[in-house]
Amino acid sequence: MIRKHVFGVNANHDSGFIWRSREVSRLEGFSDAVIGFAVTLLVVSLEVPKTLDDLLISMGGFVAFGFCFALLVLIWHTQYTWFRRYGLDDTPTFLLTMVLLFVVLFFVYPLKFFTAFMMEWVRSGDFRHFPSTLLADGRSVQMIGDMGQLLKMMTIYSAGYAAVFGIFALMYWHAWRRREELDLSDLEEIETRFSLMEHAMHFAVGLLGAILASVAHSAFAMFAFFLIAPLQILQGNLRSRARKKIEALGPTAS
Repeated sequence: MIRKHVFGVNANHDSGFIWRSREVSRLEGFSDAVIGFAVTLLVVSLEVPKTLDDLLISMGGFVAFGFCFALLVLIWHTQYTWFRRYGLDDTPTFLLTMVLLFVVLFFVYPLKFFTAFMMEWVRSGDFRHFPSTLLADGRSVQMIGDMGQLLKMMTIYSAGYAAVFGIFALMYWHAWRRREELDLSDLEEIETRFSLMEHAMHFAVGLLGAILASVAHSAFAMFAFFLIAPLQILQGNLRSRARKKIEALGPTAS
């Protein structure tokens, strides 16, 4: 049987998806509040600058804050899109959402620290030595003492990255398992399948980074994330080809 295709204005606003939910559920509202709190944690430790030097030091963390903020927005938007597309509010959805929120809150400070470290390291231009930071009492200390500590930090960051996208992969797998009940169209099935593959790919990259850092004790762990761009391009090309095959058939009825 040929399943129906989704065409038209109502379907094109989200990769051919017809949104099955337009109202914010209590679960989604709680999730929004928790992610908003996570954003607050990014800046809660900052004090109002008392001197121009303090202000300039605070402004130096703007790029790191922007990166962390963008990553949290990506997490929020990914979850928002999933809820809009499938409108599921069952026990697996509840459990996966709770685990996701726990991971986000737990890894906010490691994300903030690691991002600030990397930005400062790049800004210094001296990759032979780890950058320093000023403490509240005016003392200057190294953010990371040696390569061993850097690998530990890479393990924590990579594990958090893998956990977030692993949960999203499970959420899309859950939606894929219920595709018949949701009456997904051909295009919607393609998007669901490739979204599952995309998040599984991000999970695999994060897991690879964690393994290289914790098991192999290799500095190449930080370069594992450079695999994302070519893998994303490959996945995008495969998705585009699959969509074109369906769209070439034109509107049909199931």
